[in-house]
Amino acid sequence: MQAFAALSMLGITIVTLVVGVRLVLTWRRTRGLPELLFGIAFVGGGVGMAGIQLGQRMLWGGTTWAAPMNTFLYAFQIAGTVALYTVNWRLWRRGARWAQALCAAGCTLALVVYGIRIVDGDFASNNVHTRGVALFQVIRFGVMAWACAEAFAHYAQLRRRLRLGLADPVATNQILLWGVAGTATASTTLIISWCLFGLGAHPLDVPVALVALTVLAFLLSASMWCAFFPPTALRRRLEAHAAATV
Repeated sequence: MQAFAALSMLGITIVTLVVGVRLVLTWRRTRGLPELLFGIAFVGGGVGMAGIQLGQRMLWGGTTWAAPMNTFLYAFQIAGTVALYTVNWRLWRRGARWAQALCAAGCTLALVVYGIRIVDGDFASNNVHTRGVALFQVIRFGVMAWACAEAFAHYAQLRRRLRLGLADPVATNQILLWGVAGTATASTTLIISWCLFGLGAHPLDVPVALVALTVLAFLLSASMWCAFFPPTALRRRLEAHAAATV
């Protein structure tokens, strides 16, 4: 079961990277800020997480290269988190001062966490039970909770318009699926934090967490892919259903 869960988590990383790269390529064509920010967020998170895990386990774990390589790769995760806070502000609440302030606070805290982990020497070892990791989990949960709230709020508005034929059914569903993906990510963050700092154990060593993370991994992968690149069959089904209900 642990191997299956590990493969599920690997699947998340692959999907995140592929979606991120495709969004960056889309940005090169459209020059849209959301595509760029989401692309940076997903590529940064995927490269940082996968790079550190693979490096620690297979390449530089216990060597003199551990600290510099982990420090370098963790910068990608920080960049991804900063991009997520920025897209929450710029995409959903561009004119709101509170959103701008929340974005600034989240980005600043992410950089502070990076500094704390460097000063504490976290990157020289594989120790994840540190104050820097704990604070990063809080920041990560915060940005995803914000993303979920915005996605579901805007979905509710578009759903009312959709009933009158005033909204795009595919776009409406994409926003819903991004909310689902965000919920799965936030839930994953909570479970990992509970295991690490509540139980003092690795998440894959806790049976309940193991099952939950596996289920969330599949939900996250499917919803993220369909949110940003919905398959043709899904598009046709949504459009047909919308036409039949108007």
